[in-house]
Amino acid sequence: MPSLRDGRLVLVVEARSEGTAYSAIDLTIDLATGTVVAKSARIFTTWGDEGPGREPVKRIARLVATAASATAATVGRQIGSAAATIRREQSLSGESALGDLIADAQRAAAGTDLAFMNGGGMRGDLEAGPVTFGALYAVQPFGNTVLRLTLSGEQILRLLEQQWSGPYARAPHLLATSGLTYRYDLRRPAARTPTALSRGRQRLPGRGRRLLLGVRRRA
Repeated sequence: MPSLRDGRLVLVVEARSEGTAYSAIDLTIDLATGTVVAKSARIFTTWGDEGPGREPVKRIARLVATAASATAATVGRQIGSAAATIRREQSLSGESALGDLIADAQRAAAGTDLAFMNGGGMRGDLEAGPVTFGALYAVQPFGNTVLRLTLSGEQILRLLEQQWSGPYARAPHLLATSGLTYRYDLRRPAARTPTALSRGRQRLPGRGRRLLLGVRRRA
């Protein structure tokens, strides 16, 4: 366990994502002082054919049913319609129809020059037909905030370069963009993969531009 400057040990545990595992944390607390005297954690894989979770807990099921009933009108409210299914799946060049739509919407709502949307913030597709509030929430089921910044073209270039560097060197994590066009060359070193940036016919490096970022809050 990592330690603080005063020498106290800190228990850190993460059970991966998407329900593939869960953490079981055991704490021993001194009731007289309210301090933790012992701590440990284990991570369990959520197998589909054994262990807990195969049957709903009745108390939790009632809680979920109550919440679903209370929000049914809002969830079912139609916001618009989609002529075709809008998918988050990326093309070979990294384009995503749903990512582009979200980035365009954020940019229009805030009146900024550019917008970026990360692929991890999209958790479902928009199916063709009526689009409800619930369907939109399923696409982005987070308490997302929108961050508005002023960045130079050079700073935007550095941001784009990070898509092919560090933890993404082997598996690039491409952003959806709005208001921005850029080229990239996979033959170049990862840190210099993007080769040109422009907004319409205007090249960006060196000039400050207002930028909108979709930021996902971490739990």
